[in-house]
Amino acid sequence: MTIIEVKNLASAFQSIALVLAICIGGGWALFQFFSVRTIEKAKAELRKLQLETRSHGILQISVTSRAISSYPGTVIVDIHMKNIGTNAETIDLEKSKVTLGPVGTGNFNALSVKATVNAMHQGVDNVLVFTILHPGEEQIIKYIATGLSHSTYLVQASFVGSPSETEYQSNIAKQSGLTSSQVIWGCTEYIEI
Repeated sequence: MTIIEVKNLASAFQSIALVLAICIGGGWALFQFFSVRTIEKAKAELRKLQLETRSHGILQISVTSRAISSYPGTVIVDIHMKNIGTNAETIDLEKSKVTLGPVGTGNFNALSVKATVNAMHQGVDNVLVFTILHPGEEQIIKYIATGLSHSTYLVQASFVGSPSETEYQSNIAKQSGLTSSQVIWGCTEYIEI
């Protein structure tokens, strides 16, 4: 092989190496551009969600039920609510409800509930139609259900929030392709009577 052939061969390898380096460098630059953009979009979305979360009431709800032995067929239901958000939240007690449903034998799930009994809100102020929970505030709302027979019951509490919270949650649901007619906070438990 002559020196000219070696020079031509080296020049060809150099050209191939240059083209490969340009392609790899361009691909790396595009990858960096799009990955950084994706990361920035994710960070912006996270900041937006954090801001929205901080500007809403967020309720923790739990239910405690107990049968009253001195009054057969009577259950007291205590709903414990705590606002862990940063804004006050209004609960519409007229639209909210606590129901007890006897569960079918051997099939303990919500689909097996045969009929329901609505519990009534109890308190000195039986005209209470809404309650407001301020950030960090806790409340216990009491309900009573009577006329229950001996059975296992599913206790379900459903509380309707303020119109602004309903709108906010509905917009989140729409982003997932869901629709909602009412937004509720709730919880369930079983009780044996």
